[in-house]
Amino acid sequence: MKYILLLLTVFLTFNCVAQSKAEGCKTELIKEHITTEKLTSVCVFLKDKAITSYKVKVPGKRTLSFTGGLISKKAQLYISNAEIGDYITIFDIKTTQSEDLPSIVITLKE
Repeated sequence: MKYILLLLTVFLTFNCVAQSKAEGCKTELIKEHITTEKLTSVCVFLKDKAITSYKVKVPGKRTLSFTGGLISKKAQLYISNAEIGDYITIFDIKTTQSEDLPSIVITLKE
């Protein structure tokens, strides 16, 4: 019985970790905060990561690729076209360690 409980605990732990990685990060920010934040401060799993590139998708616009860990001026301009309530997706986040990081979904609020 002990072994069954141990296996069940291990399975549930791995399942929770896999789900949190698959789901990524969902947050709400005002437009001004998105354009002044570093990507690493938006979600906990990015803390202490050296981001080298990422892609951004704004509704009604094509996906753009950016380099570096800061939200660049070009990305700020791109995001400024979004409206309150839009979902901005930051995905395909690459780091210097070549990690496969989950996406970030930001809901714009007032």
